[in-house]
Amino acid sequence: GVSKSVPWRSEPIELRLAKSATIAGVHVSLANRHHRATFAVDGWRDGTWVELVRTPGKQPQRRYVLDFEPFSTQRVRVRLIRSSAPVSVAEIRIYRRG
Repeated sequence: GVSKSVPWRSEPIELRLAKSATIAGVHVSLANRHHRATFAVDGWRDGTWVELVRTPGKQPQRRYVLDFEPFSTQRVRVRLIRSSAPVSVAEIRIYRRG
C-alpha cells in the first residue's frame, strides 16, 4: 500500500499484487479529513478495469472502509473522481476475502 502522504491529483493510484488474489475490501485513509472526496476502486480483469465500489463523497471523511463482492485480480487502482479541495492519500489497504 501507500504508506506516506502524497498529493492526489487526477491520476489513479495503481497497486500491483505479487500474485492474483480474491479481494473483498479496500480501506483508504486521507491526510486531510475536512474535505469531501468521491473516488472509485477498480480491479483489473481480462484486459479491462472493472469498477468495484464508489464512494458517495457527501460528507468529509478521513477514512473510507469500502467492502464489495469478492473479485479476483492482481491489479487494483483507486481513481479520484472529484473533491471539494486538494486531498492527500495517507494509506491504502487491500483486504482479501475471508
